[in-house]
Amino acid sequence: MTVSYSNFDLQIRRAHTGFSAHATSTEAGECSCDFTLPFSDDKLETLLTKLGTPRSVRSLGEEDLETAKTLGGELFKAAFSGVVGNALAQCIASTKKTQERLRIRLRLNGTPELANLPWEYLYDEVNNRFLTLSYQTSIVRYLEIAQPIQSLKIEPPLRVLVMAASPLGVDKLDANAECEKLQTALDKVPANRITIERLEKATLSALQEKLNDSGPYHIFHYIGHGSFSPRSGKGALVMEKENGQADLVDGQRLSVVLHNHPSLRLAMLNACQGSAASPNDVFSGVAQNLIQQELPAVVAMRFEITDAAAITFAGGFYGSLARGNPVDTAVLDARLAIHSADNSVEWGTPTLYLRTPDGQIFDLPAEVLAQPIEAETPKPQAGQQPKSASASASIPPSPPTGALRPTSPFYIERDADRKATEIIREPGVTLSIQSAGQTGASSLLRRLR
Repeated sequence: MTVSYSNFDLQIRRAHTGFSAHATSTEAGECSCDFTLPFSDDKLETLLTKLGTPRSVRSLGEEDLETAKTLGGELFKAAFSGVVGNALAQCIASTKKTQERLRIRLRLNGTPELANLPWEYLYDEVNNRFLTLSYQTSIVRYLEIAQPIQSLKIEPPLRVLVMAASPLGVDKLDANAECEKLQTALDKVPANRITIERLEKATLSALQEKLNDSGPYHIFHYIGHGSFSPRSGKGALVMEKENGQADLVDGQRLSVVLHNHPSLRLAMLNACQGSAASPNDVFSGVAQNLIQQELPAVVAMRFEITDAAAITFAGGFYGSLARGNPVDTAVLDARLAIHSADNSVEWGTPTLYLRTPDGQIFDLPAEVLAQPIEAETPKPQAGQQPKSASASASIPPSPPTGALRPTSPFYIERDADRKATEIIREPGVTLSIQSAGQTGASSLLRRLR
């Protein structure tokens, strides 16, 4: 079942006393509130340092959660105060009735000094809820671009082109191991929906040649280091030169290559500071520059992210995308996968930049989405003979993934299901069902309707 959203636009402008948040939505109309940043520069720097400290030198746990709540809670109370907060609550209540979700589109073009704030940690203290961990709400950074864009009609599989860069003179990255981890994470996503291919060289010229000779590709996935230079005011990805030395490729250089291949709809930048930008120019970061050059969507990292979290995120993200979900739904599923895996707050590290109004960057045919996702045939090990066609044909099809219909023979009833059925029969009772992706919550919800 396709996920649908209604939009809640929050445009932040400069005002005499600080900033003005202007909200626009179909349900609540338009409203505004003025606010100032709730932190001193020193306090903000301290909070950001705690969240962005390299993961290799500290443990993750409750201290990080409290930091995220403090920063995100104060941001939420400032930008969503008064009538704007009331409008948000009204829209959330409305989407519950229509079984939609609410996409909060942050428009920060006119206030680039706010773009580096981690809005992904927005925290509703009253309801004890991070907005980016709720199925009710998603948060995207929406950059206004004059050129219109439409979803791309494709036949699966989605093709992902991976670059893993580890040049000389920078912290060593085991590129082979990183790619193997990514492949392992995607083993749960069958090859009839998504495939990945790695560049042999991590150079910009190799990327250009591959796109020209072996396209079309739909997603560019970068694994490596990122940097931001306060002197130049630009972000860059650390790729390689032909001699193995580092090549700092800024967003402008990269976007020239990617712009000329319209089949590319998404860039996944697994690099620290991939979304860092100058406080004077919202398009100075790599991710933002790619959006400016008409790439529909970019996922980038605000802070350094551990390998384990990055791989978990990729598996959850691509699996959701292959099921035909909008890109922000895929990001939510990936955040929840990280949240379920450990007690860190790394689920807030990825940022989603978007310029499509509905988040639907791929248009998968309805007849394809209706088909069960086929499991990939295991590759034979060394010395092992591949199975014959007749043997393969005797293997029963794998159970379908996603929400199952109420009468599906694959649904296994659990004790929690029976309890939910008893609770929902009581008059005036509201039941909330929450769980990680692919654990049966959506299927149970369909059975209770």
